[in-house]
Amino acid sequence: MTPNLCDAARCAIETNDFGAWAGLPPECNTEALFGISFDEQWGMQKLGNTFQPARTHLLELADYYRPLAYVRDGHLIMFDGMPDPVDGSWGALAASLGTADAIYDWELTFPIPRGEHVYASRGITVWVNPGRDLIVYVTVYAATTVDDYVKRLRPSREKRMK
Repeated sequence: MTPNLCDAARCAIETNDFGAWAGLPPECNTEALFGISFDEQWGMQKLGNTFQPARTHLLELADYYRPLAYVRDGHLIMFDGMPDPVDGSWGALAASLGTADAIYDWELTFPIPRGEHVYASRGITVWVNPGRDLIVYVTVYAATTVDDYVKRLRPSREKRMK
């Protein structure tokens, strides 16, 4: 574990400051980033379009609603959460991150066209409501390709009201 890289990643997550994000350092574990140890009691969720299982743990993290840590094969692979409060910071973050590697549609309880901005080469996906300049979710992971993100990491956002 490289303490400086893990400390910087933890600080970026805790402060919701991803303008300089360059990917989740692969050597950082849940203990280094969130102060919790992985165990086999964690939940399970399937990720990506290949439905690869990952263990999940709901974190207690200020300024996020329902933040989750994802572990696969004992290694932290991803953090995902809803910044709370959601604010109009998408324009500033988008300017810092530059051109997205890919942009997809997504759904929460309604369709959000062009709202999933994937910066796979920087290890971050920002889920936005573009019509309101709102960041809804932030997902961070080790830098990868768009194809790898879609296959192995992409969380399902399709939620429908009954």
